Amino acid sequence: MKHLKDNLLVQFSLASFLIIGMLAIVLSAVITTQLDHNIEHLQDHGAAMMAGAMIKDTDHFSIPSISADVRTLQLKTLGIIGISFFVLYGGLVLIVWRGWGTIVKQRRQLESANATLEEGVRELRHANEQLLAKTMERQQLQEQLQQSQKMDAIGQLAGGVAHDLNNMLTPIMGYAQMEMVKLPSGDRSNSSLEQIHKAAERATDLTRQLLAFSRRQVVEPKVINLNDLIIKMDQMLRRLLGQDIEFVTLPSGNLNLIEADPGQIEQVIMNLAINARDAMPNGGKLTIETANITLDDSGALKHSEASSGPHVMLSVSDTGRGMTREIQKRIFEPFFTTKEEGKGTGLGLATCFGIAKQSDGHIEVQSELGQGTTFKLYLPRTESEIQAREGSGESQTPGASLGGTETVLLAEDEPLVRSMVALVLRGQGYQVLEAATGQEALEIFQSREPGSIQMLLTDVVMPQMGGIELAQRITDIQPNTKVLFASGYTQEPLFLTGDPSQEIRFIQKPFLPDALALKVREVLDWEPARAEV
Repeated sequence: MKHLKDNLLVQFSLASFLIIGMLAIVLSAVITTQLDHNIEHLQDHGAAMMAGAMIKDTDHFSIPSISADVRTLQLKTLGIIGISFFVLYGGLVLIVWRGWGTIVKQRRQLESANATLEEGVRELRHANEQLLAKTMERQQLQEQLQQSQKMDAIGQLAGGVAHDLNNMLTPIMGYAQMEMVKLPSGDRSNSSLEQIHKAAERATDLTRQLLAFSRRQVVEPKVINLNDLIIKMDQMLRRLLGQDIEFVTLPSGNLNLIEADPGQIEQVIMNLAINARDAMPNGGKLTIETANITLDDSGALKHSEASSGPHVMLSVSDTGRGMTREIQKRIFEPFFTTKEEGKGTGLGLATCFGIAKQSDGHIEVQSELGQGTTFKLYLPRTESEIQAREGSGESQTPGASLGGTETVLLAEDEPLVRSMVALVLRGQGYQVLEAATGQEALEIFQSREPGSIQMLLTDVVMPQMGGIELAQRITDIQPNTKVLFASGYTQEPLFLTGDPSQEIRFIQKPFLPDALALKVREVLDWEPARAEV
C-alpha cells in the first residue's frame, strides 16, 4: 500500500509541474501576442505623423508611455519564460532523478531476485544430488536383493539336487561295501567294487559342497581362533601353493573368537588359496590377514546381508590376473567358473559363500583386472568361551558288537535306500518294520503293543508327514522310544538346539553300512542323564 501511495504522489507531482509549465508557456504566448499588437499600433501612429496627419487626442497616446509598456511587457515575458524554463527544467530533472531512482531500485530488486534464484538453484542442485545418491543407494539395495534372491533360489535347487544325489549314493555305497566284504581281497570283482566305491565317495564330496552352498550342511560349531587355524594350516598351504608363490600371513593381535565349524572354515581357506594359486600361473604373492572389525548400520548395509556389530575379518589376497565386474557378479554361483574345461567344478567359491551364510557371516570380493583379487570373510564375534565337544559322539568301544535283537521301525520314502537299510539292520540281527511314509509308520506303531518297538529310524524329509513330526507324535505316545534321523541334508532347527543327545540322533546321507550299524547301536544304548535328587 505504501509503495502505491508513493507512486501516486510522484505521478501527481510530475503532472503538476507539467501543467504549470504548460500554463507558463501559454501565458508567455498571450503576452507576446499583446506586445506585438501594441508595436503594430505604434508603427501606425508613427506613419501617420510622418505623413503630416494631425493628432487630435495627445492625452490618449504618447511615445513615453508606449516605451514603458513595451519594457514592462518584455520584462514580464522574460520572467514568465524564465519561470517556465525553470519549471520545465525542474520537472525534467525530477523525472530523470525519479527514473534513475526507479532504475537503481529495480536493479537492486533484480540483483536480490538473482541472488534468491541462485540460492534456489544451489538448493535444487543439492536436492538433486541427494536424490541421485538415494536413487543409487536404492538401486544398489535392489541389486543386492535380486542377487540374494537369485542365490537363495540357486541354493534351494542345489540343496534339492544334493538331497536326491545322496539318496542315490546311499544304496550305491552300501551295496558296494557289502559285496566287497563278501569277496576275497584278491578277487577281480573286489577291485571293480573298490572303483565304484571311490567314484561314489567323489560324488559324495560334490554333494557336500552343494550342501555347503545351500546352507543345509550339518555343522559342528566350536569356539575357535582364526589365527590358530591358519597356523595349523600353514605347512599344508605352502605345499599347496608351491615354491613360485610367496605366502605371507598377517595375524592380528588379540583377535576375537568366533563360533563356527572348524572343518568348514578350513575348507573356505583351502578353496580361496586354490583359487588364488590358479590365478597366478607365473607366480605371485598370497597374503592371508585377520583383523577385528566393527560393522555399523551403514557398513552392514554395504556388506549386504551382514549384521551390524563386532566381527572378525579373514582376508585372502593375491597378485593374480584379477577379474571384471561382470565376473564378480557371478563368482559365487555354483558351477560358474572361468577356468579351462576339466580344471574346475565351479563349486569352490559357491561353497565358501554357503559356509559364510551358514556361519551367520558374509563374504565379498574386490578385484580389478591386472591388480589381483581380495576375498574378505566376515564372521560375527562370539563371547562364549565354551569349546564344543570334540569328536562325533561315537562312544562305541572297540570290539563291541554292532548288532542287536531290538525292533526298529524304518520310515523312508526312497525305496532303494529303505531296502538297503533294512538289509543292513536285519543282517545285524534287528527286527525291521518298513514304512514308505510317515503316516504309514505312525499307523504301524499304533497297531503294535506298547513297548514292542524300541527305536524309530526315519528320514527327515518325506511327503505328507516329515520325520520330525512323526518322531514327536510317536514319542508323545511312548516317550522312551529312541529316535534316529537320517537325511541328505537338514534345514530343520532340531539339530541346532544344543541338546547333548542330538549328536547321536542324526546320521548324514550317504552313509556306509558299518556307520549305520554303529549309529543305531549308539542310539539304542544311550540313556539320558538323570537329575540328581
